[in-house]
Amino acid sequence: MKIPIDKICIGPRYRRDLGDIEGLSKDIRENGLLQPVTVDEHYTLICGYRRIEACKLIDIKEIPIHVLNLEDIHSGELSENTMRKNFTFSEMVKVKKYLAQKEREAALERQEQGRKLGGSVHNLSRKNSSNKLGGFSPPSNYGISKGKTRDRLAQYFDMSYKTLDNIEKIYDAAKHEPQRYGSLMDELDGGRIKPHKAFKELQIRRMKEELSVQISGDLEHENIELLEGDFRDVSKLIADNSIDLIFTDPPYDEKSVPLYQDLANLAMRVLKDKASIITYVPNTFIPNIMNYMIRAGLKYWWTIAVKLEGSFARQYQRQISIKWKPLLWFTKGQRLALPNFMSDLINSNRPEKVLHDWEQSTVEAEHIFRILTVENQKVLDPFVGAGSTAIVAINLKRKLIGIDIDPKALNSLRANIQKSRKTLREDGKSDDIYLPSTKQSKMEQREK
Repeated sequence: MKIPIDKICIGPRYRRDLGDIEGLSKDIRENGLLQPVTVDEHYTLICGYRRIEACKLIDIKEIPIHVLNLEDIHSGELSENTMRKNFTFSEMVKVKKYLAQKEREAALERQEQGRKLGGSVHNLSRKNSSNKLGGFSPPSNYGISKGKTRDRLAQYFDMSYKTLDNIEKIYDAAKHEPQRYGSLMDELDGGRIKPHKAFKELQIRRMKEELSVQISGDLEHENIELLEGDFRDVSKLIADNSIDLIFTDPPYDEKSVPLYQDLANLAMRVLKDKASIITYVPNTFIPNIMNYMIRAGLKYWWTIAVKLEGSFARQYQRQISIKWKPLLWFTKGQRLALPNFMSDLINSNRPEKVLHDWEQSTVEAEHIFRILTVENQKVLDPFVGAGSTAIVAINLKRKLIGIDIDPKALNSLRANIQKSRKTLREDGKSDDIYLPSTKQSKMEQREK
């Protein structure tokens, strides 16, 4: 049966991206329309929107139809599209919202039936339960099982509920604030970014916006001094023999390795006698860095292993899966005996890396600070970044000079401190920055 295309009523559709319509038009011109479009008894379109648009493109006036009576025409569109061209992510969210609403309506109907029958809604629900989503039974090859609605909806799209939920959050953000987040949803729909990366980007943007307000007042009352610029120039402001500890994380790329020579020279000038410098280093360049430090006059003390958590990086050239990173420890002159034994293995936590790509866990800094410094002693971090060392310094009441060449990194530091404070206020624990351990070193106890 054929009818004029303009006689078909096309209502709101879930699909926005119609794909390669010109290619479909060419195929229809050469091979004909192999499958009719589906409409209900009122000629309202159920599925076949792409075919209609393709036919319009080549000036076809009539189109074959298949008439189908469905209680819910949207369900027909869902069946059609899951078996053919995949939905975009934004279309999946629209379908999810629609099906979730149908589930809520069905639940209310079951409750109403239960009240009328005077029976148990729970038993009624079990008796009448099915695998249908909003009155629609998905194709059998989707294997959707009974369970929570949210899980069944996610399984319908062959993904976890968490992933689908994160996509919905991106969609909602783009809908309510298109100027800020619309491009993110477009990238996701266009396949230029994966869902988990898009959601992390959403978190980053929101957090930066939420925490963009600078910390009220000066940081001087926190004993934190921030210096913007190249540490080789800015550090000239730091007095000789005035620093109790240098703890830092320079860039790891090969072109940055010579910075360790400048760092070594700085340490020899500003560290107090018998004070330490502990720095993260890339395994590949340990020999070069050792030479820089020793030639500058520093004494090698030890290597501390930081055991990593979460997904591991790989060094493809040397076929290494990286599960730990070294902290090289040097001293200026001969060190006195430590107040306590220092463990050379640190089990690190996985950092969020939301505010800064190089953000480190605070666990390592706390481990070092507690043994090598006491309250009010001064720590220098020439590559302060997002400020893990600053958070530790504030919490343990150490003074800190933080240097970074990137003004965005210093803003991230301020935001990081603000975030830590806000989290604690919401937890109702303390206005101080939180760190996992509350133990004090013997040196701190003696100092008090």
